[in-house]
Amino acid sequence: MISALPWVGVAAGMILNAWNSDRTQERHLHLGAAAVLGGACLLGAFLVEPGWRAVVLLLLGGLGLGGAQGVFWAIPVSLLRREDTGPGITVVNMIGNTAGMIMTPLVGIIRQQTGDFAATIYLLCAIIAVAAVLVLGLRAAASGQAGRSD
Repeated sequence: MISALPWVGVAAGMILNAWNSDRTQERHLHLGAAAVLGGACLLGAFLVEPGWRAVVLLLLGGLGLGGAQGVFWAIPVSLLRREDTGPGITVVNMIGNTAGMIMTPLVGIIRQQTGDFAATIYLLCAIIAVAAVLVLGLRAAASGQAGRSD
């Protein structure tokens, strides 16, 4: 039962963050903040002693990561012209699949070399942080482009 709590957080994050993002028509900050929350809570859950604090942090981490997932696909669609949406989504999906193929053996290699999962947790949290920075940077670039007349 306790192992389901992070997934409850994921579901709640997807629904609530996507709803609020649709309501406000803001995507980048909703994704970036949710990713930061998810990554920070996952790191926190790893660093605290096992117990209720870790479970709460995993629940909040799920809330953040689910919130980021719920908003994610609205961003590429908003950045691409209508005729480029299909190929653009295909490229984004291909990058995600490639990352999944690389990360799976990489986690095993890191675990084998270090003897524990600490380095893989740090790597995962760093990747989430980089993603949040990139999305927030994309927001800044998009708002800078909105003011240009060329």
